[in-house]
Amino acid sequence: MFSWASSFLQNRLNERRPNGRPATRATYACGLDAFARCFDVQSVDLLIAKIKSSELDAYNTLDKFVSWLAGNGAAPKTIWIYTGAVKSLLEHEDVLLDKRKLRKVQMPAKVEIMLISSIFR
Repeated sequence: MFSWASSFLQNRLNERRPNGRPATRATYACGLDAFARCFDVQSVDLLIAKIKSSELDAYNTLDKFVSWLAGNGAAPKTIWIYTGAVKSLLEHEDVLLDKRKLRKVQMPAKVEIMLISSIFR
């Protein structure tokens, strides 16, 4: 069976970085796996098909995913990265996402962590 997620992870990430980034691929795979678990499906491909057929709304689906991640204790940076992985897959599959509508997806505030070098001296 053809897998949109596998195709995306193998081809799309290699297009952006010819050397491939195993860590990026693994992180995106974790994000896509979390997306499938959020909606209790075996594969993210089913969700992508439902979004492409307009059975599911992409923005509501992303918003629910963000809420699910936050409710399960994911850090803000993890939420941003996993949501980015899903948005990249949707764009890879020609699902058009309006930037204005994406603003309605309630993302957590980005938290910057600054290490003070004097602490470690």
